[in-house]
Amino acid sequence: MEAGHLIGAVLLALIAVLVWDDLSQRRQIGSIASKFAETEQRLRKYESLVPRAANLAFQEMLHEERLQRDVWEESSAFGEELFAVDNRFPHGHNTSVWQTHLKQTTAQAFENEEHGLESTPAFCSGQPDLSTIVISEKELHTANGSLSHETRRRAHRALTECGYVYLDNMFSHATVERLRDAYFPLRDSTEGKEMLYPCQGTGRIEHMLPFRPPFNESDAVYADPRLLTLLGDFLHEQFKLELMTVITSPPGAKDQRWHQGWRYLFHPDERLPPYAVVVALPLADVSHEMGPTEMCPGKRLRFYHGWRCEQHSIKLGSSLGTVAIFDYKTLHRGPANTASTERPMVSMVFSKMFFVNTEAIVNQGVPLAQTLHQRRYWEQFQWHPPSLEEKFAV
Repeated sequence: MEAGHLIGAVLLALIAVLVWDDLSQRRQIGSIASKFAETEQRLRKYESLVPRAANLAFQEMLHEERLQRDVWEESSAFGEELFAVDNRFPHGHNTSVWQTHLKQTTAQAFENEEHGLESTPAFCSGQPDLSTIVISEKELHTANGSLSHETRRRAHRALTECGYVYLDNMFSHATVERLRDAYFPLRDSTEGKEMLYPCQGTGRIEHMLPFRPPFNESDAVYADPRLLTLLGDFLHEQFKLELMTVITSPPGAKDQRWHQGWRYLFHPDERLPPYAVVVALPLADVSHEMGPTEMCPGKRLRFYHGWRCEQHSIKLGSSLGTVAIFDYKTLHRGPANTASTERPMVSMVFSKMFFVNTEAIVNQGVPLAQTLHQRRYWEQFQWHPPSLEEKFAV
């Protein structure tokens, strides 16, 4: 009997071990299957980014212009013209050409400050009327679809001297509503959590927009010919869409701190041509209570830390489709939203090709998928060869 009990106990123990081992293996298999499914899901996200958009029409046009410029710069006539004056910078000390360029691309207030004069023109506050800083709907929607020389001149003056310009009802309600109707489901989805972007200001949320319709339908928004014309007039050279997000200010959101898009590039007192701008497109009618972007025309020339602008600032309510453009150096903030409705706003940063906000991309710890989506937007502003042979042609 004792031997029988012993054998039975051994068999029970062996069965228990086998059952435990089977359960353990099942758990391991389940865990592996779960990880495999998660990996497949993540892989599909990256695979969806593989196709690269073809060159847009405006990029093909810019590429042709660059090819013509290359032919000219490789000619002997260009070299003779470039070095015709012996003392011309960089071989000499004549910086007159550079100084002329600075006067054309930077605010007159730089020179006024040096002479102790008032630094901000009165027209930057909309005096004697808002036409000094607002381009009207009629001027934006012309019969031939292009902007007049006078419209471009006024927009350039406002951007250069004040740091901002408003484009009244530039985009149709249908265009803006399509963006809004696509953004809200994204924001509330699982993907929306992965596209969260670091945002200043208590209560605000920001999402990077994925590179897919309708957000990347560039002929409707970020590659609108009128917008590209004004940006080209201001930046004076090739630029790209650096970043495209939606910033939402819900009811109860507090004041942002006054800030600029980026610190100085080389020195706090630098006087340099503009290198980046922000294009803000609210996805709703914006009242003063909702907190339209507040600009400071008095402190935009150099870079500051901790400055305020309560007395001389300007903020304009706007109707759906109105755009605000402001220099990256312009001191600005998003005011508190005291209304009962939220204020979602598309924020597009355009910059010259050399500038990349690496701190936002790397140091803020945004997911890799966001960086890949951002690269897709960059690619649309850089011509890329359509064939493999052309890709490797040097």
